Amino acid sequence: DDEELDPFIGRERELAGMSTAFQKVIREWSGQLVLLLGDRGLGTSTVVSRFREQACAIEKDLLWVEAHCRDEATRPYAVFGRMLRSHFGVPPQFDDWMAGESFLAKVEELYTPEEQSTAKEMAWLVGFLVGFKVEGSPYLSPSDDEVQTLVPRASQGLMRLISKLAFQRPTIVVVDDAHHASAPLIALLDLLTAGMATVPVMLLVVGRSELRQANPGWQKRDVIELKPLGRVESERTLMGLLSGIEVVPRDLVERVVDKSGGNPYAMRGIVRY
Repeated sequence: DDEELDPFIGRERELAGMSTAFQKVIREWSGQLVLLLGDRGLGTSTVVSRFREQACAIEKDLLWVEAHCRDEATRPYAVFGRMLRSHFGVPPQFDDWMAGESFLAKVEELYTPEEQSTAKEMAWLVGFLVGFKVEGSPYLSPSDDEVQTLVPRASQGLMRLISKLAFQRPTIVVVDDAHHASAPLIALLDLLTAGMATVPVMLLVVGRSELRQANPGWQKRDVIELKPLGRVESERTLMGLLSGIEVVPRDLVERVVDKSGGNPYAMRGIVRY
C-alpha cells in the first residue's frame, strides 16, 4: 500500500535476492516461499514492481498473479478470490454467483472432456474457500461441522489448481499486505508452500516487519527485509526527486534527510509539500 517511488536507489541487493530466489525456482523446478518485509513507506511496492520486470526477463512465459490482503475476519481466504478473479478475467462488478459461473467455465477449460467431473469438483471446493457461489455445488451452505472438513479439502483443491497453472507456465503468486492475514490464511500459505515443493511456483508474501512473527516456521524461510535508507542513499534519492532544480542548498538536503529518517515515502512527502 506504499506508493511506488522513483528513483530506485538502495534496494539493489534486495532485488537481486528476489531474482536469485526465482532463478532457483526455474532451475530446480521447485516451489519456494519468500517473505518481503518492510514498514510503510520503505518501498515494498516499488521493489515488487521492479522484481516483476526482472522476473519477466528471466522467464518470458511467466504467470504473475497478485492480490492484496484486507482485514476480513469472516472471509479469511478472500485474497485468493480476488487473485482468481484477476487471473481469469472475472469482472470486479460480478457478484459471487456471477463470479462462480465464470470461474467454473474457466476451470472447465483447463480439463479435457473426460475430466469435467474433476473440474467441477475443483471449482466447487475452491469456490467454497474463496467466496464464489458455483451453481450446483453441494458446498453452498455447509454446517459448522462440515466446514471443519471442507476447509482442508478446499485448500488442497486450491493447491491443485495453482499447480496445474504452474505446470503450464512458471508462476509467481504475490500476497501483498500480508500483515492483514488472519491465522487461517497464514496456515493456508504454509500448506501451499509445503504442497507445491515440486511445482515451479514462487510464493511472494509481502507485508510489515511484524509478519515474520506470524508463523514460527517463517523464521527459517528466505526473508528479504527493507531497512531505512542510509544517509548516502537518502541524499541520492532526494537529489533524484529534486532533479529539476539546478542548485539545492546543502542545509536543505541535511534537513530533509534528517527529517525523513531514511524513509523514501516520507522524503517524497516533504519535497511535495
